[in-house]
Amino acid sequence: MSLVAQQKKIEDWVEKSLDKTSVQWGVAGNEKKSNTINFQMIQVAPAMKEMGGSKLAPLHLTVSYLVTASSDEILTELMFAAMNHGQYDIQQEVLTADMWLALDLVPRAAFVLKVRVSKEIEQVKTPIVRTATVQGKSVGDLFGTVYGPNETPIRSALLELIGLNKKTKTDRKGFFRISGIPSNTALELKVKAKGVEKIIKLSINRDPSKHMDVHINLKEIIHG
Repeated sequence: MSLVAQQKKIEDWVEKSLDKTSVQWGVAGNEKKSNTINFQMIQVAPAMKEMGGSKLAPLHLTVSYLVTASSDEILTELMFAAMNHGQYDIQQEVLTADMWLALDLVPRAAFVLKVRVSKEIEQVKTPIVRTATVQGKSVGDLFGTVYGPNETPIRSALLELIGLNKKTKTDRKGFFRISGIPSNTALELKVKAKGVEKIIKLSINRDPSKHMDVHINLKEIIHG
């Protein structure tokens, strides 16, 4: 609630609390007519009330008004109304001579009313950051048999997918299987047995469900 709105609220409160009483804003003691309540702003401070271990936002202020009246009876009735108000506080400390001197006022019957004033600010909307995700490629197995001369299965042949750090050896029947192979990816398979090495370029369109026959006779590069 802004300062102007809060002051209008105070005027409405006084009107409802005290019949035929007007509100005046300015220096205390200058009530120009009877049945008048005067509010003089004497202090503005950030609201520092603790709430759950953290302070309120700095856009909430506590405004202190020195309240005087054209008669002691009106002042007393308004003080009772303030004590019964859920959103207003009354300063408990007695107004000292030093305070009256600082305000350059003659001491008189008065009290200090504390009210909350707020300033609304436009909330800055944080833009939604959309991150693009690349759909992961499916993975499968690469399997087959390594043959030597006369279709003889070669055991303990070493197979390596270059760049993927995946290796395996054939069993006694020459069979091998390498798992976790990304599909739609061009790869090179290095086969080594009995001192002979062969590099096979695997097609990007290869069928991952098809058994692969590898024949090794000498070091060469072929397209599979």
